[in-house]
Amino acid sequence: MCGIAGIWDAGHRLDAGDLRRVADGMASRLVHRGPDRAGSWLDGAHGIAFGFRRLAIVDTTRAGDQPMTSQDGRWTIVFNGEIYNHAGLRGRLESRGHRFRGHSDTEALVETIAADGVDGALAACEGMYAFAAWDAARQQLHLARDPVGEKPLLCGRVRGSFAFASELGAFEALDGFAYDLDDAALAMYLRLGYVPAPRTIDRRITKLEPGSHVVVDPNGGIDVTRHWSIAEIVRTSVARRAPVTLDEAVDTLRARIHAAVGARCIADVPVGAFLSSGVDSRAVVAAMAATRSQATTFTVSFPELANHDEASTARQVASALATDHHELVVTASEAIGAVPDAIAAYDEPFADPAAISSFVISRAARSVVTVALSGDGGDELFGGYPRYHRMARSAGRLARIPAPVRRGVAASLGRAARTPPAARWRERLLKAAALTRGSDRSLGAPGAIWPDPRSVAPAAPPVTTLWDTPERWPCLGSTVERMMFVDQALSLPEQMLTKVDRASMRSSLEVRSPLVAPALVELAWSLPPELVVGESAPGKALLRELVARDVAVGLEPKRGFDPPIGAWMRGPLRSWCAELLDPREIDRAGVLSARTVDAAWKRVLDGRDEEVLRVWSIVALRAWARSHDAAL
Repeated sequence: MCGIAGIWDAGHRLDAGDLRRVADGMASRLVHRGPDRAGSWLDGAHGIAFGFRRLAIVDTTRAGDQPMTSQDGRWTIVFNGEIYNHAGLRGRLESRGHRFRGHSDTEALVETIAADGVDGALAACEGMYAFAAWDAARQQLHLARDPVGEKPLLCGRVRGSFAFASELGAFEALDGFAYDLDDAALAMYLRLGYVPAPRTIDRRITKLEPGSHVVVDPNGGIDVTRHWSIAEIVRTSVARRAPVTLDEAVDTLRARIHAAVGARCIADVPVGAFLSSGVDSRAVVAAMAATRSQATTFTVSFPELANHDEASTARQVASALATDHHELVVTASEAIGAVPDAIAAYDEPFADPAAISSFVISRAARSVVTVALSGDGGDELFGGYPRYHRMARSAGRLARIPAPVRRGVAASLGRAARTPPAARWRERLLKAAALTRGSDRSLGAPGAIWPDPRSVAPAAPPVTTLWDTPERWPCLGSTVERMMFVDQALSLPEQMLTKVDRASMRSSLEVRSPLVAPALVELAWSLPPELVVGESAPGKALLRELVARDVAVGLEPKRGFDPPIGAWMRGPLRSWCAELLDPREIDRAGVLSARTVDAAWKRVLDGRDEEVLRVWSIVALRAWARSHDAAL
């Protein structure tokens, strides 16, 4: 796990010294991603330089340092992530006569690229990764990101040079860099609480989408292809569905999870796993206990927040699986005190309050291990969100109502939503209208934070997301499946995995998520949905059946730790929030409507919890802007 960055000044505006200085400066802003060592590489003749920060996980010796050049001298790489099948790649090359200098996955990757090209390497690699590879023979820069989107990679042209980095903050090291706000990205943030790829909050910089491969040539041409696509995986997996018994499905799922967990336990540093009361982490820990002589687990306990404390149940599971278990206690004051740092950990505005708990949990876990396995992705892949079943029930009832009646009721709801007295309930009325009409547009989408971003950011243009464009969805047979697809394509990489990556890497903790392994994604879509999800709440029927057979501790609802952000905003965080929401400062920046923000803030202080997330999104936005010197 590392931080990578680089700059290509094909026009030779910068001399060699400046190139190396900029690359090193970009990498220095990623020290949290790689505190162990720094490295750089320069090809002055072609105007390109790479910068690197290393968190040593596999082959912690100097033989694993980067940037790394292939033995034939053609390819130079900087790489963030882990290639889980690097031993297999190494063995294949050794059978062809290749001899390795060390045993790092970086060397296995760069030599596979040298032997088979970037496309061949992407087809062969299994892992989470983002890398940049310079082809000296063709003078091309290749950038690539892993299939599911666990590791980030951003790129763009700034002041005539092409640059890339693991995080947006690294671009601040470019000479003369100042944020150039993308109004469309801001509108998406206000609606979703995050900025989805390929956009970033800066109009010049883009994120690589999951499964992307970008090739940049000396003339400035950029070619983008996809080496893995969730939409295509869904289409092909659904097409080959076949009848299967419950026992067969459980056995196949167990084998796939064991393989994914076993691969993700490979490291030359301590590895552990998060353990909660939920089914996802239990499945991961059960596999870990079955594939290792000793599994290390940890639970973060919040004893002052009893409704969020899962320590007791996790302790029972750890005992049943005989793990080396650690309980890490976090007090309420510690969690509250971490809020400013948690927001600063994100390189873009990020409004999910759970980012605070992810940050606190990661910081606590780093005291025990360097690598941690998590259960992220279980809800998306196996249908665990309650809104799936609520929407399925509603759609089933509405299907029995004649279409003309539904259209009339939908029209009435839409008119009601546009009246001033309905302002408080507008979002719910509009969603009810869409559902009643029977349209797939926004069907089952999570509620928008600001349904109309222009109400708070007047210059924000109309924007659409994957939720609004069903023509981009695979043809699926049920409401639940359509919702699961959009969640896997949009919110899983852009919200959930982003939250995990930024929070964990701020504490130099590598988190690996076995349940999002491509082989498990394919399996989940290839099995009948009534077997995987179940036909009623709480969902995740297949995963629950597996855990019930493998872990002799009764299941109970997962509590999780979503911070009581409204109470904190009205209490210990009030003065901090008020400073960030100062109408005079908001007016001075000239992007947001100070009147709208101030009115919503007053409603939060009056106890109106339906406004909390909206105001929190502005707090997070303004706090990000302050820490990154952006005019917002």
